[in-house]
Amino acid sequence: MSGVIIDQIILRELLEVSCPDIQNKFNQLNFNIDSISVQWLVSLFCQNLKFELVTLIWDILFLDGTVVLFKTSIGILKYFKNDIINSNSFEDVYNILDKKVKMMNDTNYITFNIIYKVYPFNIVVALCDHCQL
Repeated sequence: MSGVIIDQIILRELLEVSCPDIQNKFNQLNFNIDSISVQWLVSLFCQNLKFELVTLIWDILFLDGTVVLFKTSIGILKYFKNDIINSNSFEDVYNILDKKVKMMNDTNYITFNIIYKVYPFNIVVALCDHCQL
């Protein structure tokens, strides 16, 4: 269970650094990213993304490690940034990050922008090392 807690800390720090406008909206709506990201991280996105995307993420997971989980999480948030910013309630944000994520079809966007472009590998590794208990 401590691994999930550490992953949550890393994800919150990455969100604060890379998407301060999304984090500000979350704060405004009292939305904690943990409410959805636990599901993402524990299930390795199996419950939330289409099979083709999950298999790609898992391939990279086996090659590069958990860094792909953080890249994917931040990439999803960036993909739905406009929807999140225009949300009016906790429930709106949760539905975007649960239901809309499950309907994502843009495999090319996800492959390039989420997995390969979000963060250089060394930044996430450094955060992982920093947050180890």
